[in-house]
Amino acid sequence: MDGPAVVTVFLLAALVCTVAAAVAWRRRANTTAAAALAVLQWSAGAWAACAALLDLPLPSTTARVLLVVNYTAIHLLVAGTLCLSAAVLDPSWRLRRRTALLLAIAPVLVVVATATDGWHHLFFTGFGDRDHHRLDFGPLFPVHSAYCYGLLALALLRLARGWWRAAAVFRHQIGCILAAALVPIALNAVTVTSPGVLGGVDWTPVFFVVTGLVTSYAVFRRGLLQIVPVARAQIVDTLADGVLVVDPTGRIVDVNTAGLAMLHRAHADLPDDVVGLPATTALRNPQVRELLSQDCQRTVEVAPGLHLDLRSRVHRDGRGRPLARVVVARDVSDAVAAEHRLREHLRTIDGLRERLQEEAVRDALTGLHNRRHLVAALEDAVTRATRSGGCVGVVLLDVDHFKLVNDTHGHQAGDEVLCAVAAGLLEGTREGDTVARYGGEEFVVLLPGAGAEAAARRAEEIRARCEAARVPVGGDVRLSVTVSAGVAVFPADGVDARGVLAAADAALYAAKAAGRNRVLVAARRG
Repeated sequence: MDGPAVVTVFLLAALVCTVAAAVAWRRRANTTAAAALAVLQWSAGAWAACAALLDLPLPSTTARVLLVVNYTAIHLLVAGTLCLSAAVLDPSWRLRRRTALLLAIAPVLVVVATATDGWHHLFFTGFGDRDHHRLDFGPLFPVHSAYCYGLLALALLRLARGWWRAAAVFRHQIGCILAAALVPIALNAVTVTSPGVLGGVDWTPVFFVVTGLVTSYAVFRRGLLQIVPVARAQIVDTLADGVLVVDPTGRIVDVNTAGLAMLHRAHADLPDDVVGLPATTALRNPQVRELLSQDCQRTVEVAPGLHLDLRSRVHRDGRGRPLARVVVARDVSDAVAAEHRLREHLRTIDGLRERLQEEAVRDALTGLHNRRHLVAALEDAVTRATRSGGCVGVVLLDVDHFKLVNDTHGHQAGDEVLCAVAAGLLEGTREGDTVARYGGEEFVVLLPGAGAEAAARRAEEIRARCEAARVPVGGDVRLSVTVSAGVAVFPADGVDARGVLAAADAALYAAKAAGRNRVLVAARRG
């Protein structure tokens, strides 16, 4: 390739490096590797530009200045490569002041050595006797080369060790950077040891363009994970919980084995490798998407039968800048199903408890409330009537000649009669009334708000209904039974629940004594 073509290629390489460096520098807030990558690219661009200009016939002074810039750029490139390897493997890494000072010593010495080479000729020999890009190297040049190759070897060794220890998702990324760095380094070694092989032209800065572009792809497009890869390989991939890492731009930069399995259970159409996809593509549930914008915890059914306990948190660097959002998912489907079964059991238990409580206040034969419930209901009605100034009607009924029914037709027939009377009592009851079996063949109807006249009218309706009924007691035999009733009203006939029951019982006794099958109202106190 002739001279003008070489100059053109080098200048284009310098332009590409400069643009890539500017892009990397703008992304430095997103990943710690961006700043080191920008320094590497700027240095490669300066190296390429100086190499292009040194290929032109320039004055000796200008050439010396370009050589100073050229070798300073080479040292900055080496330092940038070393820092990039550290940042790639450990995003929490920061360039300390002491390290920066140590890395600055060599460029300063090179600047001094190349600037003063005209006096001592220790860096180059015979400068000015040949074309500028065909200089003979002095004794300091091997020292410079050994130093640069030592740092590059350290960076490559660090990347190779990180690649070996990294999980599968990291190997592709680190491998790309490692391979991209090896090509220009190997080419430079050939140039230094055998200049004639490549026509005497050092193409190393041109190949560093490829290095920068591949590294940029690995850092920005593949999304290097913001944790130490060694720790991830040993811990994250073995977790039963799913771990999803999203970078500040909203792209998935990593997901462990459990997390990938959960994503595929929720959305079967996702590709096998979700790294690099927008997080909203993999997290489609609206409740789950909220995790991408806030630190929170919630349990969401992401698919039928798949319940995940999700926790989201932003991890930041030492300066408070967001490194990545980490979403941790735990499959709690079994626990949720167990909770649902427990709730069903509790509802069943509550139903049984209510049923038992109801049965505890019910008469087993007739299904009416029992005496225990009646006493409590009457006391409550009396209390409310006392507060409101109202009244409570009480009707006490007894089946006439019930013993004769048992003696003549048997106890089974007697039970049928009691059930028929209970059904007659329930007919026509209104909301708030209480009907109870008081004991044996006695029944009570509690009528809150009813005075003596209304209670007596209701009692007469019940008596007439019972008298008209025909109770089948076996075969074609049907019995006709009658009832006697006593009516009393609180507070006119008793000052409390016991008193009004006693008054109703006295009225019932009087009705039986008067011939049965009738209703009598309690005699008012004088």
